[in-house]
Amino acid sequence: MAFWLQGYALYSREKGYTICCMVAYPATILDFEEVFSTDEACAAYLLRIRWPDGFVCPWCGCLESWPTSRGLYRCKRWDVQISVTAGTTFEGTLKPLRLWFRAMWYVTDQKQGVSALGLRRALGLGSYHTAWVWMFAVRRIAACDGPSGAGPSLWHRRS
Repeated sequence: MAFWLQGYALYSREKGYTICCMVAYPATILDFEEVFSTDEACAAYLLRIRWPDGFVCPWCGCLESWPTSRGLYRCKRWDVQISVTAGTTFEGTLKPLRLWFRAMWYVTDQKQGVSALGLRRALGLGSYHTAWVWMFAVRRIAACDGPSGAGPSLWHRRS
């Protein structure tokens, strides 16, 4: 299985810092389908890049938590449930994470760029409008974060 390193930056408005990291990412579509074969695998990947040293509560910074049966994390101190998608582009989406990951793969893998119509056809999305919104979201994720050009950031919510 071939992998390439993907750089990314995490920006925390509350804490006021940026973290730049490198993570392994599949290099071929076959490797991609193997690694991200389920929504759980996609969520685990988000968890790994968002909190590389383990879950940290975004409300209070508490390190003590436990996973719930619904795939959320419960903070011990605040007793709140937090999803790995909370505060990201994927928050509140009704589509599976696997489909979002496929969209990101499709858009970033094309040398000549991708149109919203092409994305709609490739993923079987229901409307051109949905595909256009997704293209905007994926491009926003892939855009450089800040003037340093540190890399893409997943941590900006949709407006």
